[in-house]
Amino acid sequence: MSNEIVYVQRALNNNAALASDGTSQYVLIGRGIGFRAKAGESLRLDESEKTYRLLDSVTKAHYIDMINRVDLKVFDVVSSAIDLAGDLLGALDLSLYVVLADHLAFALKRLQNGITIRNPLLREIKSVFPDEFGAGELMLSYLNASLDQQLPRDEVAFITLHLNAARRGSSVKEPLRDTNAVFRCCV
Repeated sequence: MSNEIVYVQRALNNNAALASDGTSQYVLIGRGIGFRAKAGESLRLDESEKTYRLLDSVTKAHYIDMINRVDLKVFDVVSSAIDLAGDLLGALDLSLYVVLADHLAFALKRLQNGITIRNPLLREIKSVFPDEFGAGELMLSYLNASLDQQLPRDEVAFITLHLNAARRGSSVKEPLRDTNAVFRCCV
């Protein structure tokens, strides 16, 4: 990591901040970094535990839009849950913090509206990605306890796909495609 100086644009939550070096924007993730960061304040990139550089304007706009839509408490709890999964699985692509927070924020809204989304591939996903599934179960328990909610067990399958994609550095479509391939060959 670099000792390059960036300037805080705003805190996203206690553990994340949006910053810029004048050319690029970054999401900085680290324990308490958002809590102590004030707009305009300078930080070194190496002060964050994780740094995600928003590369192009489409990606940047998309991620900033997702960050703005997600309740900061949800973002903070999801960030902590991802940290737990990272302890079990190793390095995860940093985009997971934003993408999974966005997914889970919508899952919570659906839950509040009485809408339950079932994942018909739950067993297959568990079979194909057992490590990620175990981490997903831990995350779901943590999320439900921390947010005082009761997201359904099917959500573990969706979390698992996101975790596998983050391990690969790919989109969720790839692990889903792999699961469907295994399911089709074995039916």
